[in-house]
Amino acid sequence: MGHVASFCSVIVVDDSNVAEADLLLRTISTSPEFTMRLRDRKIQLGHPLRLTCQVGGVGRIEVKWEKDSLDITDTTYSFQDKNFYTLEKSNLKLEDTGIYRARAINEFGEVACSCSVVVCTDYSVLPRWIKTLRDYVKVIEGGIIVIEGQCQAWPSVSVKWFKDSNRLRCHFNRRFRFELDTHGHISLVIQNSNQNDSGIYTAVVENEIGSIESICCVEVIGEDEDIEKKLSSS
Repeated sequence: MGHVASFCSVIVVDDSNVAEADLLLRTISTSPEFTMRLRDRKIQLGHPLRLTCQVGGVGRIEVKWEKDSLDITDTTYSFQDKNFYTLEKSNLKLEDTGIYRARAINEFGEVACSCSVVVCTDYSVLPRWIKTLRDYVKVIEGGIIVIEGQCQAWPSVSVKWFKDSNRLRCHFNRRFRFELDTHGHISLVIQNSNQNDSGIYTAVVENEIGSIESICCVEVIGEDEDIEKKLSSS
């Protein structure tokens, strides 16, 4: 049916000074720390979700939960057992897919950890945008163009980039760099830009279920043109 795991670290010392120093360090006023972080989850539609983290620290510690950077205000499904903090939700829907975050707070500071939760049917889900591309990017000629966004899907996605409906391939132009990480962050970076790089850029994200796209307008202006605009606006 599955498996669970846990771990601990044991150090044996024969010097009482070392043990006393370790105890002193543990009582110094510091921010909380995660001794067990959240883990990415892929859960079938209608099944329950359970996210648990373990937090260490001194003083009163409060853990707040977020989904896609918005506070989860319904605390009915969150609870604490000693230094373990858990968020539960039953009967998951597709819209429960997102990035979940736990923020641990005490009087000395705050730390956070996050995980990706994908709710899927038949363990596959259509890609969706967590953060679309910016509508408009303007850079001065010679600068670096960065177009970025974040998506989520299961199975993993591939990304194709287009400029004015023409597909871009990085091995044809060494100034271009395409990036895609395990958290769904995508980016197109163009070094040493020139005015020919101005145009409409499209990112197409796809997997075996389907595809989505987002568009960004890029304008590269000359340095003289930028100075003229600043003077005219002053």
